[in-house]
This record gives sequence, C-alpha cells and structure tokens, in this order.
Amino acid sequence: MAVHVTLTGKLRRIIGTILTDDDLPTKLKSKLEIFSCNGEDEKEEMKSIPFDTVHQCYRHLIKDGTSSLYLHELLEDSDVYFPPLPKPQRNPELVARLERLQRQQEEREYRRMTKGINSETLKKSTLADFGTEVRAVKKQLMTVFNSFLTVIGAFVFGYMAASYSHQPVTLCVMVGIVLSTIVGLADLYFIVKSTL
Repeated sequence: MAVHVTLTGKLRRIIGTILTDDDLPTKLKSKLEIFSCNGEDEKEEMKSIPFDTVHQCYRHLIKDGTSSLYLHELLEDSDVYFPPLPKPQRNPELVARLERLQRQQEEREYRRMTKGINSETLKKSTLADFGTEVRAVKKQLMTVFNSFLTVIGAFVFGYMAASYSHQPVTLCVMVGIVLSTIVGLADLYFIVKSTL
C-alpha cells in the first residue's frame, strides 16, 4: 500500500507552479492535474497525495538546480495520511443474538422487580379493604363508647344511692368514684380478655 501524506496549501501552490513548466513529463502532469485545483475540496481522495508523487515533484524541482527547496521543507505542514477505516458490517446472526439476550435480560429484571407482588393482592379491591377497616374502627369505637357509658352510669348510680340515704355530698362523690372505678376495671378486664 502506498504511503499518502495530507495535501496542504503549500503543496497545492508548488504543484500549480510545476504544472506551468513546459518540460514536465506527461505522466507526472496527468498525476498532478488531479491535485492542482485551488479550492479546498473536501472529497476523500483530495485530502491526500501519494508520497511517490510528492517525491517526483521534488526531483523535478531540483532537476534544473534553480530551486533550493528541500524535501522536508516541501512536507513541512503535512502529515502521514491515514484514510478512515470503513465500518465493518455487523453479522445479522450476532445482531439477532444480541437482541434476544437483551430481551431476556429485560425479562429477568422485570421478574426481579415484580417478585414480591402476587395476583391475589392485585385482585383485591382497595374499597373492600377500606370497608373492613371501617368495620373494625366502628367496633372499637362502640366498645370505647360502651365502656365510657358504663363507667358514667356506675358513678351516677353510686352518687344517687348515697344521696338518697341523706349522706353529705363528699361522701356521695366518693361512693360514685369507687363504684365507677370497680366497673371500669371490670370492663377493661373483659375488653382485654375478648381481644386476646
């Protein structure tokens, strides 16, 4: 494979001056006419020039001895040109296998994310849960209300029973408090017993 160098503006100007020579060989002239255009073409083949052609230009310049240009000065701003590598074609079997593996990985990840969810929990209605919770709260509120009403009733009974026997008010209150405490403790005992 021939070595190519990047085609700079300096090389283009020198090629233009060489093309004006009358004693230029036709073979070299035909090679150089491709690279002589002054506009900066962005075509891939116009970005580089074979090193052999540059060396032939250099030999033509120093042939008559009038030019004091050296080869390294001619290639001063130029670099070795590496054409871009073509993209390799992807194997269709490999592409199909990669897609299949990606689908399997996505399926595994989906199963891992939904591992703790079963269909029974999805089928249950939230309104059904709400109804059971309301019934449980209603039952607890009724128990508290009944206990509170029983304790108040026991206090009133003790107070009224002591007041009918013509006792002082402090004694009536004491009898009501003692009786309501006994009834409250009995209620608490039965509530605890029924929930356990």
